[in-house]
Amino acid sequence: MAGLYNPAAWPISGRGGVYLGWDDYQTDWDGAEGFELGPFAKRRFRGVLSTQFLGFGLTHTETDRSDDDRYDYVAGLGFGNRSMASGVSYAWSRGGSDYFGETKLLTMGSVHRCRYGSLGLVRAWDDGPGSDYWQADLGVRPIGPRVTLFADVWKSDDQDWQKLPWGLGAEVDVVPGVTAGFRYQPERDGDAWRSGVDTVLPGRYTRPEQWSFRIELAPSPGVRGSYRTSVSGGSELARTFALEFVEGPNLAQWLYPPRAYPTLDLSGPVVYQNYRFFDDRTRLLGLLGRIARYAENPQVDGVVVEMSGLRMSFEGLWEVRSQLAALHDRGKKVIVHFDRLGLGQYVLATVADQIWMDPQGDLEVTGVHLGRTYYQRALEKAGVGFDELRFFTYKSAVETFSRTSLSDADREQLSALLDDFYEEAVAEVITARGISRDAWDRIVDERGMVFPREAMELGLVDSVGTLDDARKAAPRAARRNDVGGMSATLGALHGDPIWANEEWGEPPRIALLYAIGPCEMDSGIRGRTLSKAVKKAASDRSIRAIVLRVDSPGGDPLPSDLVARELREASKKKPVIISQGQVAASGGYWLSMYGDEILVSPFTVTGSIGVILAHVWDDSLGTKIGWDYDGISRGKSADLRRGPAVPFVGASIPHRPMRPEERARAEYLIKQLYGDFVSAVAEGRDMEESAVDAVGQGRVWSGRAGIANGLADQVGGLWDSLALAKERAGIRADQEVTLIEGPTVGLFRPDFLAPKLLGLGVQEKALSRLEARLGAALWSTLPGSEQLHLNLVDRNLGKPLVLSPPISLFDDVGDELAP
Repeated sequence: MAGLYNPAAWPISGRGGVYLGWDDYQTDWDGAEGFELGPFAKRRFRGVLSTQFLGFGLTHTETDRSDDDRYDYVAGLGFGNRSMASGVSYAWSRGGSDYFGETKLLTMGSVHRCRYGSLGLVRAWDDGPGSDYWQADLGVRPIGPRVTLFADVWKSDDQDWQKLPWGLGAEVDVVPGVTAGFRYQPERDGDAWRSGVDTVLPGRYTRPEQWSFRIELAPSPGVRGSYRTSVSGGSELARTFALEFVEGPNLAQWLYPPRAYPTLDLSGPVVYQNYRFFDDRTRLLGLLGRIARYAENPQVDGVVVEMSGLRMSFEGLWEVRSQLAALHDRGKKVIVHFDRLGLGQYVLATVADQIWMDPQGDLEVTGVHLGRTYYQRALEKAGVGFDELRFFTYKSAVETFSRTSLSDADREQLSALLDDFYEEAVAEVITARGISRDAWDRIVDERGMVFPREAMELGLVDSVGTLDDARKAAPRAARRNDVGGMSATLGALHGDPIWANEEWGEPPRIALLYAIGPCEMDSGIRGRTLSKAVKKAASDRSIRAIVLRVDSPGGDPLPSDLVARELREASKKKPVIISQGQVAASGGYWLSMYGDEILVSPFTVTGSIGVILAHVWDDSLGTKIGWDYDGISRGKSADLRRGPAVPFVGASIPHRPMRPEERARAEYLIKQLYGDFVSAVAEGRDMEESAVDAVGQGRVWSGRAGIANGLADQVGGLWDSLALAKERAGIRADQEVTLIEGPTVGLFRPDFLAPKLLGLGVQEKALSRLEARLGAALWSTLPGSEQLHLNLVDRNLGKPLVLSPPISLFDDVGDELAP
């Protein structure tokens, strides 16, 4: 409605809507001094349709002379945000022109807002019988969005400054959905005026002192009704009835019914970012946000979680569990339904007050296993030589090519990692389900896979039935006192669940940036793009803090350092919080080391401070296959990474091993890079270099062990990291924040057309070089972490890498989080 007078009001509100209003005039103008008799307005209808940036209004004024009924139209365009907006509109009229004259009004307006104040300015040029005019309004909210004091003034170009019409008033939101207000307008003597919205009779008259009183009720979301009466000298001048369809506080939020149990459908993969089009996969942040909103919504008594078909990293499952545990802490119930689960997913399910299992489902809790494929004998048989340049005890990233089994150092670090992860998972399960450790161990060792009836007998589930059965029974489910595990920090991002969106001004902003995948310049974390995004966020004064989500096994040190350098500079200007996902090791840890705070989950793989290099060559492969290679060099080592290419595949292999002097030089470079890595970690973490080396040497750590060794600061997920960033930025706890996410991943998923339009052969053409060598059948059986690792090593043969070993602990949880 306000956009009819000032077109900047549409974008400043941050929302669109529909307004329908009816004015019923209760008196006429017989007492006005010097008034020239003419048609009297009897009633007026207004309709407004607006998006956030576009608006259209229609006003029909009905008089006591039907020939003089009038239609006024307004079309406007606005742009800006909740802090500053501008707009332009044009108004014109039809009908009643013999007496009133035809309106042709161009209006330009602006609104400037902060939390406590609002200033609106309007300039209008009337090409009809009216006058050009200025209008200004001022609003003040001394204690927040529930109390508004306002004043306005209007001046035509030919009007005396001593006789400006003005008014003032106040509005109070008594409870959500109930607003009361008044406006006072003193007596004024002067020319009547007209805008493209309000038709006021022309002539010179004295307008008496006037009071307006307004009450507004919003019974349900998106619907508001209001009544206003205007009185003067004890007589009622007009009544206004209005109906608005726009979001805002409502009585349902205050009175609480209904008691809802919405369903969280977790089927399919959960990812960090979506492509802009044709990508409906569930986003982790969106999922966490939905749970947080349910926790704050008084109309929600609990949630029903459908876990059938869920694919997610174990760390991601822990974050969702923590978020649901926090919802449970708010006194709300969590109901879980599933058909088939493995141990990793079952840990998430145990957050529930009641677990439902499909009648034909199964639950597999056989424990955990960590294994890896070794290729030494295969390479020897193929005639491929492999040289592992390993100078740090635990840096096992490429031993999969140089050995036939785990090295002692790798066995030591992975055993510790496996113990930490398994004990954490078991502790959450037995606490939530009330099972003793001995009973759990017997289930794992003697049962393994169980069907529904047995699962109920063992206390692993509570009921057997369908998802519909679980939904119907949710209100009657008994609530557990302790669901185990950690609870996330809720309510920190959305602000006050009722009043946050009513705040004036643009909410403070926090940048959420993603470093996902291997550390590479133009793929994976996209080091060039990400470093520019960090630099931009650091220089943007409207961004109060930066959160970097790292889920990377490492790779090339150059993109890692490009991003780390920008984060170090950014931390001098504003808080920088690092949120580590499933893996933030080696180059992934390089990305993290300059954060003001590093948050990890108990299931994060962190550390792996070390450098590795691998060289592969044609030992006898060419002789067996029947190829030869020859070339000409200028430079003693120019041919080190050159060799024969495989026809039709495009892969090539160096034709010779390293010479002793080349290997010695590579060793020098690896150790120098390691020294740089250790020095940078010591600077970023405020540690002695000797202390970094003691926990370095390529060793991987669990999240909690990383905290104990000074490599991280506290346990928490992505939501906790954002809450901490808000706190460190000095943003009020009840204030909403806007998240600026990036870098974007593009418009379309690379494979979104492949299965439907491009026919046979597309998948084969898209195979990596290694997949083409090994064959799609063999490649598809490898865990995702091994596929990623092998591709990365293959693309960087002969180059120093900051790369952690491939770790795939819980195959049942599906793919790791990815863009």
